[in-house]
Amino acid sequence: MRFRIIVTLAFFVVIAPISNLRAARTDCVSQMALADLAGDPISTSVDYEIHFYPTITGGAELITAATGTATPSNGVLSIQFDCSTVTSNTAVFMEYVINNETMSPRVEMVSSPFAATAFTALNISSEAIANDSITTNLITDGTITSSDIATDAITSTTILNGTIVENDIAADTLDFPTLSDNLTLDASTNISESGTNTLSITNSGSGSSLIINDQTSDTTPITFTSSGDLIIGGVTAGGNQGNLRVGGFVKYTPQDLTVDSNGNGTAATFTITPHSSFIQIVCNDFDGCSGDISEAGAETGQTLLIANESGNPVTITGGGADARIAGGTITMGNSDSITLIYGFFNWIELSRNDN
Repeated sequence: MRFRIIVTLAFFVVIAPISNLRAARTDCVSQMALADLAGDPISTSVDYEIHFYPTITGGAELITAATGTATPSNGVLSIQFDCSTVTSNTAVFMEYVINNETMSPRVEMVSSPFAATAFTALNISSEAIANDSITTNLITDGTITSSDIATDAITSTTILNGTIVENDIAADTLDFPTLSDNLTLDASTNISESGTNTLSITNSGSGSSLIINDQTSDTTPITFTSSGDLIIGGVTAGGNQGNLRVGGFVKYTPQDLTVDSNGNGTAATFTITPHSSFIQIVCNDFDGCSGDISEAGAETGQTLLIANESGNPVTITGGGADARIAGGTITMGNSDSITLIYGFFNWIELSRNDN
């Protein structure tokens, strides 16, 4: 079958894979309209060859760029092929061979502008992102996790003010290594818990767990120590401290001390080792109960309220190394009490109540 080329378009373009602009190569795209001698478009498959020459006629072949089989669409044959090895400082002409028939004349290669849009780009550096360009509309809700963010990497210049909302951050993904070491909250910032959730602060070191300052240069903060102490007005105990103001009741968890009868007609004995500021004694011996107070574990400034909550008499002796009680002793009936404070070396009576 004889062929003739009705129209031929050939041009250089740069084709880049959409997902990775770094792997670009130089390709050629050629289109030609094929018809038989009667002028009817060719629609059956044809074998083709594409050769490059430096002149429109004659000359030595530069390279055979492409060979293969293709089917024209309504007579139009489109061929894309790699022509990156074609180098010439002068004009370059393509010669087509269709089903072993050389087409004439040769077609000069010309440049054609080409633009590609990358729907996905890889490895974008922070320098390539303009300040204030990342907003909540560009982030899929719940997709940012702590592993996606470098430590101390979030700054106010990277994020458009007021655009990152709760839905942009996956639940339970922010931790303190992710946040900057110094955070400034505005005056209206509130931290709230819903339902049965608990705000928990765990100190894994040996220092203070929590220090609350009311100003940058505060020398009298509120401190929760690693040993469980609450210090108001300082970081360590001692020195001038702040005041504790309570708008309601101060509630003590009582230390209950039950003294059983010894059954021998004498008072049952006991020793009080305080671990609470309020001790309730229940004496179950009809002959009464008699004991003293230990200073084991006591610290200067601690107060102690001891009350008899039984109908049998309770006698506490003092005057020794551990306690100083007026008159050396106190016998308390039902609902009677004594209040003491620990000094440098022993418990000292402050007051007593005979009820």
